[in-house]
Amino acid sequence: MILCLTPGNRGTVAFEVRAEPFRDRHQFLEESLVHFHPSLNGQVAPLAERVEFHHGYTETAPLGPFDAATCLLTMHFLNVEERRATLKEIHRRLKPGATMAMAHLSFPQEPEEERQLWLSRYIAFAVASGVDAESVRKAASTIASTLALLGPEQEEAMLEATGFKKSRLFYAGLAFRGWVAQA
Repeated sequence: MILCLTPGNRGTVAFEVRAEPFRDRHQFLEESLVHFHPSLNGQVAPLAERVEFHHGYTETAPLGPFDAATCLLTMHFLNVEERRATLKEIHRRLKPGATMAMAHLSFPQEPEEERQLWLSRYIAFAVASGVDAESVRKAASTIASTLALLGPEQEEAMLEATGFKKSRLFYAGLAFRGWVAQA
């Protein structure tokens, strides 16, 4: 079983993927995922039998134990204490040695000049990709003022402090980073 975490309107949405099928969830899964990823239209329903949704906070998710966990594009929405608590709860639900993969916004936060350089790269890439420059500047300003971003070294330290071992960077793309670690 895999514990998957995604951001939700009022907390983290957790769902587990099981090896065995159970009650029909085709329509809900299809509508939920296709809403965010239209390219998946028609491809999700066969997977629905293997998914059980749990909407709520990580601390109320099933205890598992899980074989693995994913936490994609979620942690940058949590403040530092919520992030620490979430990582502890993920770790608590994993089998010993199980892999956890996470990826989210993470770039150097100090000194301030370095932080501003990374935000300017974010803006430049989006504008070069055809996004309206004013919209991108507003988004970057919101990111800078509302998200509790950590630098890559701080992310790795937090993984270790919450019980994870052998963390390794597996992805780096502009301002996004991804790590795998073992419970």
